[in-house]
Amino acid sequence: LNGLGIKSDFTLGDIKEKLPYGSDFYDVAVCSEVTEHLQEPHLLLNEINRTLKPGGALIFTTNNDPTVFGLIKRALTFGKTAHEDELGCEVDINGRKLKILGHINTRHTLYWEKLCKEAGFKIASFGFHHSIRRHGSRGLFSISVLFLMNSLVSLLPARLGRFFSSTTALLLIKQKTA
Repeated sequence: LNGLGIKSDFTLGDIKEKLPYGSDFYDVAVCSEVTEHLQEPHLLLNEINRTLKPGGALIFTTNNDPTVFGLIKRALTFGKTAHEDELGCEVDINGRKLKILGHINTRHTLYWEKLCKEAGFKIASFGFHHSIRRHGSRGLFSISVLFLMNSLVSLLPARLGRFFSSTTALLLIKQKTA
């Protein structure tokens, strides 16, 4: 990003801890596919809100479950999700053993929207993301059905389609305090 004239930072840390930045520090934050792995996702959203400047933006995506199509996808893949193999695994990051919890907090879109509002964000826009590989489709029939379902969802207005997608996608703005 620095080649584009955009100042960016990357910090590796523990998201269960306070972020190592001052209040009202950043203009934009990205939290993508993280909160479904946390027992208390509201703590991270509150901390992101603290570090964003008033009017700052958060690009937020997370697993959207259960959905009608998600239940159909599980049936087509015999109940197994692509993420089950992750449960209980450990990774080594800089000599520190960390346990991967997998998707322990999957919720529907309205839950995530409410949680973001409670953290002090205003929803500026919402959308959806769909991928036929995401839930481990194995056979040609499964892939064909999922492709058809995703094609139908893409025809819906985002206001409705967001409830059928496998991912919640929100553009959030930190509310300015009075």
